[in-house]
Amino acid sequence: MEKLSDYTCNPEYIDSWNKLMVHQNILMETLNDHSKPTKIQIEGLGDVDVAHLRNHVGVVQEAFDLRMRLTAYWKIVLRRLVDSMALHLLFSLQNLVNKEMETEIINELIGPQGNGLERMLEESPVVAENGRGSRTASSCSRNPRMSFPTSWTELELMWTDYD
Repeated sequence: MEKLSDYTCNPEYIDSWNKLMVHQNILMETLNDHSKPTKIQIEGLGDVDVAHLRNHVGVVQEAFDLRMRLTAYWKIVLRRLVDSMALHLLFSLQNLVNKEMETEIINELIGPQGNGLERMLEESPVVAENGRGSRTASSCSRNPRMSFPTSWTELELMWTDYD
């Protein structure tokens, strides 16, 4: 849309362009007064040598305006590119998770022979071992004569007694 008209709804563009256009009067004074130095300081561009522009004073204002518009708009273009890349990355990740990984997860749940859910419901050896230990520990807590260990050594001795 901006290619077809001189319009943008970004207020930062106008502010940036106005700050850059302040230097136009300094440029014109430098070009018209040959006793002044040929380098001027422009915010965002640094030191600019304008000696070669003294031969083209008729188009300098228009060229300066165009250059300042491009400089002001370039910040917006860069931000749009970064936003576009971030949104594309987010879209690609969502697509990966929602479509491609979904089929892999479903295939893993169902399993090659349709027994994926049954495999999930089976108790793993680690869980089975931990369950046996917790049953032993709960039986220890029911014994009123038992006391809690005060050191690691006592704890290790207590566990070896019950194994």
